[in-house]
Amino acid sequence: MGDIIDFEMNKTRKYVRTMAFNKGLVYEVFLTVVNYVNKHSNFGQHPDDFLTTGSSLAELYNGDSTRFIATFDELLEYWNLDKCTHKPNEIEQFKTVGDLCRFIDVRVSPLKIIRGR
Repeated sequence: MGDIIDFEMNKTRKYVRTMAFNKGLVYEVFLTVVNYVNKHSNFGQHPDDFLTTGSSLAELYNGDSTRFIATFDELLEYWNLDKCTHKPNEIEQFKTVGDLCRFIDVRVSPLKIIRGR
């Protein structure tokens, strides 16, 4: 049987890799986090703001952990990380966008070296 293709995920990968070309892993991680936070949070309600590593996830999600978990799950899928790292209190575990970026970066850095990406 063939694999199921997630066209939205492939589109996101292509966009992020184009934007992050030769800028490094940290930048690519930040772009993916920003992309999925924008997708699932209330960030669109604040058009004058910019997402930074210091942006509060609790404020962006208005404390809605189900929307945060959707972001978290998509990030794990995007980076091919084990979903067993999922914990029930993520929104309390990650205070800022930077915390989420560090979580992804720490887990992806060794994989990039191993896979040669």
